[in-house]
Amino acid sequence: QIPGLINTQAGDALNLYGHFPVKHASDLRIRLKRNRKTLKIQALNFLRGGVIVKIPPQAAPGEWELVIDAKDKSIPPQTIATIRIVAADN
Repeated sequence: QIPGLINTQAGDALNLYGHFPVKHASDLRIRLKRNRKTLKIQALNFLRGGVIVKIPPQAAPGEWELVIDAKDKSIPPQTIATIRIVAADN
């Protein structure tokens, strides 16, 4: 079972807290997955026990799985949350 549901908008930055056993945020591979679509997310920085990521602006509204692993495959892929992208208020 996926531990959390996060509501956000495309383009928002999120702080993901947890244990990330890599030296640099750039060593992580982070993706949003839904059906057959995958969007890559750049880890921007480590901050106080977490990592900062930015939701891609092209992420369509709906529920996406947030999957994290290490680029060197030292950490297996793990779905850590469901991200619900909501439409921006106009």
